[in-house]
Amino acid sequence: MTTVSQKSGFFVSVTCPGCGAGLTIDTDFFVLTCDYCDSVIRIKMPDLPPAWLIQAKTKKREIRFSIDRHLKELDRPLTDSSLQYKRIYYPYWKVDAFLMKVRNRIEERLVQVASEDSPEVVSQSDKTDIGISPYSVTIASGPRLPGVPESLGVRSQTIEALPFTVENQQNEFDALEIDRPWSEIKTRIVYAVLSLGDFDSPAFGRNRTDMLYPDYSVIYFPYYLVDTFSGSDYLRFVVDGLSSRVLHCYDPMNQDPPEEGTHAARYLSRAAANLDVSFEKGRGAAAVRTISTGKANDIGIEGLNDAEEETALEFGDLCIELHRCTTCGVDLPETKSPIYICSNCHELKAIEEIKFPLEPILTCRGEITKSSQFLPFWRFQLPPEQAKRLRFIFGGMYMAESMVVPAFKGPNYDALVRLARKMSFAQTRLEFEPLEGNPKGYGQIEVSPAEGVRYMNLLAFREQLVKSGGSKVVNEEFTPVSAGIIYAPFSLENYFYVDSVLKSITFEKQLID
Repeated sequence: MTTVSQKSGFFVSVTCPGCGAGLTIDTDFFVLTCDYCDSVIRIKMPDLPPAWLIQAKTKKREIRFSIDRHLKELDRPLTDSSLQYKRIYYPYWKVDAFLMKVRNRIEERLVQVASEDSPEVVSQSDKTDIGISPYSVTIASGPRLPGVPESLGVRSQTIEALPFTVENQQNEFDALEIDRPWSEIKTRIVYAVLSLGDFDSPAFGRNRTDMLYPDYSVIYFPYYLVDTFSGSDYLRFVVDGLSSRVLHCYDPMNQDPPEEGTHAARYLSRAAANLDVSFEKGRGAAAVRTISTGKANDIGIEGLNDAEEETALEFGDLCIELHRCTTCGVDLPETKSPIYICSNCHELKAIEEIKFPLEPILTCRGEITKSSQFLPFWRFQLPPEQAKRLRFIFGGMYMAESMVVPAFKGPNYDALVRLARKMSFAQTRLEFEPLEGNPKGYGQIEVSPAEGVRYMNLLAFREQLVKSGGSKVVNEEFTPVSAGIIYAPFSLENYFYVDSVLKSITFEKQLID
């Protein structure tokens, strides 16, 4: 099997469209080359939520050994040949999003008075912290089964998945249907956000958390339901299909029915007094089957009792295609980048479909040092009415009609948004010229146009929260009329990168090193 080096996080197994060989790829990997036929292929994610399948890795003898070990710990008789196995794929909704968190606290500072005889004075001031971070959660969405976890936890980020197709389903495994209403899933998502442990009582006002730009998918995870009979004892074991670990053991004849989220409702009711939680539907959510229950007011969370129509549940297919120019058909270069310049027709191409044109790539003009490193940024041009609203958000000193965000990825989203703010303010003082050829020292473009638009709107929303002191603000999105890549030079000075032209734009070296 062909693998991508430095593979991390959630990754997917597919087949090469050129020769049919197996490939294992990161879900955010744009292109790669097949080791068997040297075809350069690319991945296109669907608009509808994709469905993934996790195949079981354990065998019957491993499962029986785990059950016997569990029975031995309970001081019960070991299993015999009467074991009965039921194999299931259990569905989980997977949500990947951004969290915008507003936390109000009291900041204390020790003030030293000039006179030696005077006591030290503690100064207190109101402080509002606004942070941005990525967030991922999985929510059980199948029928309630005792012992089946309500979430996959962090392991959902480190498992290999296949596209959910009939061909990829293992023999004797049954895929359970998604039968929980969307209103319950929304409640569970809010519950998961609140359970992060970052919802202490605010020192003033109200804390809030906004879940922004969620992407939805479904993961089918393998479990074994194993029944054993020993005399008058009837036990059922729930076994993990990857690790063969026994998750639960119970008597099906004396099992109390699982609660319908009562604990979650009580928990949410208490936490809602200190925290506002909201989130919006993102990519793929329109295909989710929904039922309005009208219970949102009972748990005190806004936005959970919106009237919604029930729609059929559909999944999108992952598209694996040859990486070629859509205009002339020539193979495009094997570079992990969301945009390309065709060597034959010289057109600037984006892998994903976008609703605005791409402008030529520009580079900053000025006295550039040899140690300068050129970093890519997206510059999004806004329509006049949105540019006017942008100037109101940023203040009177903001003169541009566009926003600039990094086109490279980093481990700290707060730092990326801060850099976007600095570049947006500084863009009118920088001069640019067309970039000729493919010179050395220019950083790779890692952020797609759609991701860049998300960064842009995260920056604008954060500025609105800062200006309002973290109070209730509606996230009104900006839609660009055009976009282009600009390169700006930066040099490393001690622990910070500083731009080589204005000497005023800085960011921490850990952001790209």
